Amino acid sequence: MNILKRDDSFELFGRVGLYYIMFLAALEMDSSALKRDKYRFIVFGLATFVIPFILIYILGTSILHYSAAASLLLGSLMASNTLIAYPIVGRYGLQRNPSVSLSVGSTMISLFLALVVLAMTVASHNAGSNTLFWLLFVLKVVAFCTGMTFFIPRITRWFLRRYSDAVMQFIFIMAVLFMSASLSASIGLEGIFGAFLSGLILNRYVPRLSPLMNRIEFIGNAIFIPYFLIGVGMLINLCLLFQGRGIIWTVVAITAVGTLGKAIAAYITSWRFKMPHPSGHMMFGLTSAHAAGAIAIVMVGMQLEVSPGQYLMTDNMLNAVVIMILITCIISSVITENAAKTFILSGKNIPADKMLGQDDENILIPVKYPEYANRLISLAVMMRNSKLNRGLIALNLVYDDENMRTNQERGQQLLDQVSKYAAATDVRMQTQVRIAANIANGIKHAFNEFHASEIIIGLHSHKEISPKFWGQFHQSLFNGLNRQIIMARLNQPLNTIRRIQVAVPSRAQYEPGFYRWLERLARVYGT
Repeated sequence: MNILKRDDSFELFGRVGLYYIMFLAALEMDSSALKRDKYRFIVFGLATFVIPFILIYILGTSILHYSAAASLLLGSLMASNTLIAYPIVGRYGLQRNPSVSLSVGSTMISLFLALVVLAMTVASHNAGSNTLFWLLFVLKVVAFCTGMTFFIPRITRWFLRRYSDAVMQFIFIMAVLFMSASLSASIGLEGIFGAFLSGLILNRYVPRLSPLMNRIEFIGNAIFIPYFLIGVGMLINLCLLFQGRGIIWTVVAITAVGTLGKAIAAYITSWRFKMPHPSGHMMFGLTSAHAAGAIAIVMVGMQLEVSPGQYLMTDNMLNAVVIMILITCIISSVITENAAKTFILSGKNIPADKMLGQDDENILIPVKYPEYANRLISLAVMMRNSKLNRGLIALNLVYDDENMRTNQERGQQLLDQVSKYAAATDVRMQTQVRIAANIANGIKHAFNEFHASEIIIGLHSHKEISPKFWGQFHQSLFNGLNRQIIMARLNQPLNTIRRIQVAVPSRAQYEPGFYRWLERLARVYGT
């Protein structure tokens, strides 16, 4: 309605929003599922590109009477897609659903293939494009991907181990995102390819339940992604529909055939891999929308001159594509929303004891050292069952001596620190500074008063002098409590740990509590 002008600010923040959508999608993917289901990703990625591409190419050459080159560009445009509806998935907490992960991975494959077709079409119209051009292009892509996967993990581990400041970590992640997008654009690929690749690489270093992830999601969902979505809406000019039947016919044809191709690919793949019924709807919804990428491809085609005064793509094709964006975004949003609701409702039909496991989770975390406390809280956040949405309990013990009042104040400051840290991950925190003549007995009494289910406590460091391996009072603690006690020596941030090795005694599965600690460990691995 021209209330706001689509100026440079909308274009800039809109591009950042598009990068952010792809980055978040890769960051929230289940990396273990990506490794486990490589075959599925490749199959669906090829299907969701090839089927719409062939159908649109036949439509363009046979019915719309476009040239072969224009039909190729139109086919690549409709074969790729934009994850417009991904924020809907995030709102329902289904980012790690198999159908969502499959859709995100296939989007990257189809986008890459569409960019290759675009590069081939442009190269065929530019003088001097030959085998050397394509060899150089392939070498640049391989060098880019290799350099990213080699350097970024090493730089990230180095940075996160040395800098714990929340603002600095966020700025570092943003620097990696925009640097990757810029480098990707410089070698002839769209910036969203680099944004997605950087998200995949950083996936293991940004835990899903962490203050850093919370900040990344908040900034994206509150600022950049809305800018992008508003900018896409500002491209739409409904008056174009009334400027002639030619545009309406073109819009109907490419929208119907392209959407049909995406639907065929989604439902056939879902049926082939025997996925749950709503999976096909979710995959179709996420892969059926087109946005800024489609505009970019059309704009490139409009700059390719086939003869004096005539260009590969016309203004009518641009107008048709803009209206097509509106229709496909509506289709994608509606179908994704309905599929997400179906998944949530089907999950509620599962008995609580099967879906959530034991319902007595109430974790107590004794904290003493400021430089160590946040890591214990981070471990507890990863181990807790997010579906139960229980809070945590932080406890600071103070000896009943002449320094009691001073230590009380220090303890309260420490508990305020960990409360802020937990609040950054949307986790409630109960705190208590407790005076005790015996630390172990103080923890036991607090354990009973809070009806805690387990304890996560730090293991003494090598700097401490203790006559026992476990520490000064740990032995007394687990002699007096018949509940799960997790002792952890965390010498580096959890998100920089490369792998977890577990030593389990023989026949441990017959011990009470075996599956309980195994479940906690699995959650740490999963985040």
